[in-house]
Amino acid sequence: MRHCLLGLLLCLFCNTNFANSEIIEDQIIAETILKNLFNAYGSFVYPIPPKIEIVHEKKRVAAFVADRQSGKIILEKAAIDVCRSFGKDYESALAFIIGHELGHFFDRENNKGFATNYLKWTHTQKEEEKADIWGVFCAYLAEYKTVSIVPNLIEALYQEYNLMEKKDELYGYPTFKVRQEVAQNVQEQVEELIHIFDTANLLNAMGKYESAAASYKYILQFYQGREIYNNLGVNYALEAINFTKKNVDRYLYPFEIDINTRIKKPKLDRGGEDLTEKEQAYRMQMLQEAKKYLAIAGKMDYNYLSDDINIMSVLALMMDLCKTCENPVAYYEKQELLKVANFIGASNQQKAQLQLALALAYAKTGKKEAAKKIWDSLKNHSSTEIKYQATFNLAALKADYSTSFIKIYDCPSINLDLPKDGVTPHRVEIKEGFTLDSLDNTQLEIRQLDNSILTIFEDQEGEIFMLQNWPINQPLTIDLNQTDKYQLVAHSQGFYLLCMDASSIYSVNSDGFIKAIAQFHESF
Repeated sequence: MRHCLLGLLLCLFCNTNFANSEIIEDQIIAETILKNLFNAYGSFVYPIPPKIEIVHEKKRVAAFVADRQSGKIILEKAAIDVCRSFGKDYESALAFIIGHELGHFFDRENNKGFATNYLKWTHTQKEEEKADIWGVFCAYLAEYKTVSIVPNLIEALYQEYNLMEKKDELYGYPTFKVRQEVAQNVQEQVEELIHIFDTANLLNAMGKYESAAASYKYILQFYQGREIYNNLGVNYALEAINFTKKNVDRYLYPFEIDINTRIKKPKLDRGGEDLTEKEQAYRMQMLQEAKKYLAIAGKMDYNYLSDDINIMSVLALMMDLCKTCENPVAYYEKQELLKVANFIGASNQQKAQLQLALALAYAKTGKKEAAKKIWDSLKNHSSTEIKYQATFNLAALKADYSTSFIKIYDCPSINLDLPKDGVTPHRVEIKEGFTLDSLDNTQLEIRQLDNSILTIFEDQEGEIFMLQNWPINQPLTIDLNQTDKYQLVAHSQGFYLLCMDASSIYSVNSDGFIKAIAQFHESF
């Protein structure tokens, strides 16, 4: 009898230890997901993320409880176990639930002293759908594969919580049918947003800055992350630099991707002053828009050094047309950017980019010796990009615009038989599009074809730009150590390999696999 009792106690002890270890593991995973989502959004207006509390209840799946500090996200163990049942997609499933509640956390103005309830809608259906979209898109930016599992996850949660048979919406609990319709809408909307975001990044890489800006601006209706504001601001600035058929700007700026196109244009001696009144007004409008959106990104994270570098560059660009605008050198000193760089442990690359921006600020405010000293110190930098910009700007300081700065890139030999899916470029037109940006009336249509996705842009002049994108999964076979040979543009999940002569762009992930190929046609 004593042996049986001892055995029972040992079993209970082992089971308790197993349960406790699983809770600890769940806590660690949930906190890691929360951190990744918090950082992907990039807003530190509320510098401390909410706490995660796991409870052994079965009545609301999850909740956000607001307080005067950071609040907390409550996760029910039953809901976590449902996420676990998704196997390899466990973390992606949990990221959806945490992301939904984190969306309510960032909507603090509407949630002061308030507790949400994932199962029982405490907001309107529209607001809950908005939180779903926010959470799924943020999860995508944090590299979770959430979008495809949302409807199945909703069904699994409703089954676990015995809500499948409920026919009415008593006490604010939506029926499974209603919740599933919302899940389908969320999935479709986020898939569209992801496609627009990825397309915007492609457009940025290939120099279609106006269309890229319109795309990022559209995304802001649903998701107001730091990366979107920064990308939008940068593309407005790049549009200001590149919109004319002449080379307006003497120097190369840190956020410029491809200098070749600009170098080949006829050079204007007096920069922006040589533009017509209408061109000057448009350039200034673009720079003001750039400054506005970069300032928003900066307010979200005061230690976002890349944003400060971009703002300094925009202020330097404004100097030709606005003598009363903020001085970029004064901005550098006021923000104490050298201290910020040291405080956040900025990389050598970031510190060098900050120095490039400071040199530009000196050059544009008449302190050319100070600019020359910085560029001289960077002309032998280990980074090819930094070295190129410093050397170029030193030559520009002497008004030496040698064509030797034009880079010649190779196109890789990648043989792929891409099905055209019936697309004839010169016959493409928008049939069922929508407005991306009411400011410039950019129209967009996305068509899902058998093997590819066709994206069509039409600007206010009626000019058409078409991008056809084929998703694939194939290892990249070229030697990436020869980075000077190919035109590569980095993005958050890998890089683009540009082959502009063949009107093609390869999207490569961080593991070196080609995930998509895009071909483009324009002005037909």
